[in-house]
Amino acid sequence: MAEDVVVVKWSPHSLTQWKVSPGTHDELMKDLKSKNSITIRVEIQYTHVGHGGEKTQSSFVQNTEIPRLPNKQRQSLIDILNFENKTTFLRLPMVFPKFMLITKDAKSKVLGIIKEPTTIDTTSTSERSDDYISARSSQEEYFVAKSFEHDEDEEILPNPSLFRNLLISLKTGKNREVWWHMQEECDITDDDYFYYLKNIQHNSCDQLVMYTFNEKVFSKTISYITQSGIIGLYLLYFMIMVDFMRGCRVTVDAIWINDWPDPEGLWRKCREVYIARDMRNYELEEELFAELIFIMRSREVLIKLTRETTSAYNPPVLTGESKKTK
Repeated sequence: MAEDVVVVKWSPHSLTQWKVSPGTHDELMKDLKSKNSITIRVEIQYTHVGHGGEKTQSSFVQNTEIPRLPNKQRQSLIDILNFENKTTFLRLPMVFPKFMLITKDAKSKVLGIIKEPTTIDTTSTSERSDDYISARSSQEEYFVAKSFEHDEDEEILPNPSLFRNLLISLKTGKNREVWWHMQEECDITDDDYFYYLKNIQHNSCDQLVMYTFNEKVFSKTISYITQSGIIGLYLLYFMIMVDFMRGCRVTVDAIWINDWPDPEGLWRKCREVYIARDMRNYELEEELFAELIFIMRSREVLIKLTRETTSAYNPPVLTGESKKTK
């Protein structure tokens, strides 16, 4: 997901018409009038774009069981399917998550409403709150709500701060088209709606609106680095610093080659070896080469040979003047 906060809006009308054969309709009515409980499943499917652009299909499921007759909401569902009252709707309490967190692992978690109790005047709204509590109590008599996240049998108790009510009804067109209509319940006796959701941006009772908070997903390279956590980051930092320090350190073995004050004397020895070979005086070449090896093996002699020409510490045996005196 590209955005940190996403506002998801659904149309209250179903995309397709509801078509059912008479035989299937009769079987459905028979099941509703039986002693078996009816389960209504509310499922929200989403696609999560993870590391490296990998897409993962996930879903959030909320199941609601309607008890057997006599039950007010079950009778409302029977009336809706029989088209006996066009204004009748089915209330599904606390099944729709208003705020949801989508983690970087494509898991979903329902978030509660961030409340500010100090901003509510409880003295002037005591009557509204009492009505809301009584309405909540009456709703809980009709339904048993369960929540399952990613096929985990973890039961979440109905909580008005986490879930919202849904109102479901059947609509009929001029040509007898039938489709489902679903919307969020907006009741002024609901403190959560009246104080927190009524004036929230992009929220509307004419549509199903949900807010998702999405964790940041980094690129594949950065995710490979950060997947080991804070210990992996510290280890990577340590390895980079060690490599940098090794590159900056001075190689002691190369000082005697890189820091010669005057390499002219050694360079003259190398030219003498080359001249002896060019003259095909191989015996002289061998002697000069052995002398050169002796110089390179003895650091003390090499240091004396590569001193400045004005230095008084040059050994006369290695200078050109000594050979002339001989």
